[in-house]
Amino acid sequence: MNPPPRPSFVFVNEEKIDNDLLCPICHSPLAAPNVHPACGRMFCGSCLDLKKIHSCPICRGSISELHTVPRIITNKLAELPVSCNQCQKIVSRGTFDEECVSKPVASGSACSAQCHCKLEAEY
Repeated sequence: MNPPPRPSFVFVNEEKIDNDLLCPICHSPLAAPNVHPACGRMFCGSCLDLKKIHSCPICRGSISELHTVPRIITNKLAELPVSCNQCQKIVSRGTFDEECVSKPVASGSACSAQCHCKLEAEY
């Protein structure tokens, strides 16, 4: 199985992101996170799926049952600043799709002040 596509952004000041918001498998900010009920550790949903593991890499407990993360965590993740790979506009992660992806520009077009960054060829 191929890894999930990389987002069209990079995190701003990634080294300053709270360690509790980083996945212990990929070491990136959590994406579609789940929490292991026994140890409370959070992981990217795709990291656990891609690794095809059956036990928590931290406590070795079964991962047959994972829970969604608390709302405060998803809110904190949505607040993280990201920079668009196309135009370098800085927006919050939670608004990136609306700010830089929702309206495609023609392939080969240069970004402008009204950049929406996701090329038609990427759809």
